[in-house]
Amino acid sequence: NPGDVKVLVLRASAKRQQGTDESFEMALEDLADAAALYSLNQKQVHQAEGADVSDSGLEVLEHPEITRQRTLTWNDMAVRYFKRHEYDQAITLFNKAIGKERELAKMYEGSVIDARFFVNRGDCYRAMGGGGSHLEQALEDYRKALDLLPGNNDVMTRIALVQHAKGTQLFNMERYNEAFAEFSMAISHNPHVATFYAHRGNALYYQGKYAQAHADYKRALALDP
Repeated sequence: NPGDVKVLVLRASAKRQQGTDESFEMALEDLADAAALYSLNQKQVHQAEGADVSDSGLEVLEHPEITRQRTLTWNDMAVRYFKRHEYDQAITLFNKAIGKERELAKMYEGSVIDARFFVNRGDCYRAMGGGGSHLEQALEDYRKALDLLPGNNDVMTRIALVQHAKGTQLFNMERYNEAFAEFSMAISHNPHVATFYAHRGNALYYQGKYAQAHADYKRALALDP
């Protein structure tokens, strides 16, 4: 039954989960065929009801499950690029997936963007390193993910790592008070990492706040004797 849209979507899902470059492309081809068939089927239904189905007439929206499978495929392709350290290609695909999910969320009540897409794009920005702009972009994505998954430990751990990295950059620029604020934010998101306390202690030490620095060093030692 080559006209069965549902079977095409299911096969695309199976191909996506094979996780190879070739299978991803095959999955996208199946989804393109599914979208074309769905549009044709819907136009035939509307034509039977007497609607205008000319090119300038009725617009048929893509079925949300087709769109959803496509965004998942883009995400999985992007993760594959990420693992190869091909960050620009990965971010391009994450952007496409998030953009399309935003369109779905506007069209269908109750539809939300998959938080994993923000987490994955944030990981990409964080891995790129370099200037502070990448860290800010990573932090923005992680915060969006946390809005969707309140209290999620994996996301909070990532936020803490970015805050710590920002604090380290500021410390090396001798901006100790700002570094202290970033280290404090890291600790608020993950209070179980000795290095965060040790580095905040350094920021306090260089401001002459020895009692507070001493307390942070003691806490670091308690966590990691």
